[in-house]
Amino acid sequence: MATNAAEALFDAAERDPAGIALVHAGARISYDTLAARVDAFARGLRARGLRRGDRVGLVTANRVEFIVAHYGAMHAGLISVPINPSLTAPEIAQRTHVTAPALVVCDASSEVAVREGLMLNQLGTERVITVGSPAWGDLIRPDHLSVDFGATDPESVGSLMFTAGAGGPPQAAMLSHRALIASVDQLLQLDQPPVIADDIVLLSLPLVHSYALFGVLALAVRVGATVVLERRFEADESLRTVEQEQVSAIAAGPGLYSTWANQLTESPALVELLGSVRAMAFGHAPLSASVAERFLAATGQRVWEAYGMSQATAFAAMTESSGVVGSVGRPLPGVEMRIIDTDGDEVDDDDDPGELLIRGANLFSGFWPDGDLGPAHDGWYSTGDVGYLDHDSNLHLVNRRLDLIVVNGFSVYPHEVESVLTSIDGVHEAAVVGIANEQTGEAVRALVVAAPDSGLDSDQIVAQCATRLARFKLPTIVEFVDALPRLSNGQIARQSLREWS
Repeated sequence: MATNAAEALFDAAERDPAGIALVHAGARISYDTLAARVDAFARGLRARGLRRGDRVGLVTANRVEFIVAHYGAMHAGLISVPINPSLTAPEIAQRTHVTAPALVVCDASSEVAVREGLMLNQLGTERVITVGSPAWGDLIRPDHLSVDFGATDPESVGSLMFTAGAGGPPQAAMLSHRALIASVDQLLQLDQPPVIADDIVLLSLPLVHSYALFGVLALAVRVGATVVLERRFEADESLRTVEQEQVSAIAAGPGLYSTWANQLTESPALVELLGSVRAMAFGHAPLSASVAERFLAATGQRVWEAYGMSQATAFAAMTESSGVVGSVGRPLPGVEMRIIDTDGDEVDDDDDPGELLIRGANLFSGFWPDGDLGPAHDGWYSTGDVGYLDHDSNLHLVNRRLDLIVVNGFSVYPHEVESVLTSIDGVHEAAVVGIANEQTGEAVRALVVAAPDSGLDSDQIVAQCATRLARFKLPTIVEFVDALPRLSNGQIARQSLREWS
């Protein structure tokens, strides 16, 4: 039985060495070739003096080298730490301060921000390896000495994924090899797994996202499917790729489906181009009901929805076997769910909303480094989401945890954006909330209380935010208000913000 999550790649290479694992940037890479590169990277890490438990930061866009470094780190007994390459230097500093990586692999486009972020933490920049540089070539040399990496404790951490903690700055969720392996096992137990061995999977979601990395890529590797990896989402290019590669499964954000749904009414030929596709899925960002309905009417194809979070590795529920409108699906095999009231007791009736608790082998081990705020001693984890289970165990969400905003699948934490807003001269108070957006799922709306003589306008607010926040976190709407709505205890009434202006 596997104890290291990287073993799945080597097993796939042994079963079908010539099978195509990745299609990217004009290259077709076999499982045998990918496994050899992963092993070379792992041995290169040890040659540099890195040891079991050290962290390896991955600050790159979607590319083969990300996958090599991710699996290579785990193969060597180290910890993979994906970090969004679009983050600014202060944001990278926060994440590298938390995890103290011994090595950081980055793109040339993110190198300056990575080096500045490390310097803000007084961490040496000699640990930065830029993809394509001579240092990268030396790291993946095939002639590194062979290494016996030893047995892996399945409870040891394989990856750290940044996510919402207790409402403050992003925290690193500790995903053990046990959780990473169990997450894929659960998906394989579905009557219709999202990815099967014969699939050609179009993946345009960022690999730094748990949905893409653990919910799609890890499953495809496990079954030996082919992944067509796109660097970024472009609806027209994706459509050409579907036709050219005869894609059979698609994992994407709501923007792709929204664009295609609009094109369906204008171009019936689009339906034929999607003829090879047997499964389409999205997750971690809401898809409007109208888009889903248009897809179903035009193609007969239902777009699967998934509910999850990094604390559950990837998914906890999926609509694969449900089809109930408004539901995010039934719990995956091996995942238990409970709904409790404010007293901590289970709700009396179906359809009664309450806080969602989940339990399963796919759950994280708490937040780095001490395992704080993880599942309770009995295995149950309080998601903070409010929802209900209907009579057929379909989960319906009423309100999401910690007022999280999800833009194109990326988490935006209100606290982080509000801290930047209130640091701007002339801003007294600020609050942000998510608003529906057909292209990105949600967008950031900011309500700002400014000094009467500040002279600030919305463009100035956004411009100043852009110096400290990644683009996807920037407010798309800035409204100036006299005061923010508050609860009796003085806290901002966040639920009211969604309807209040």
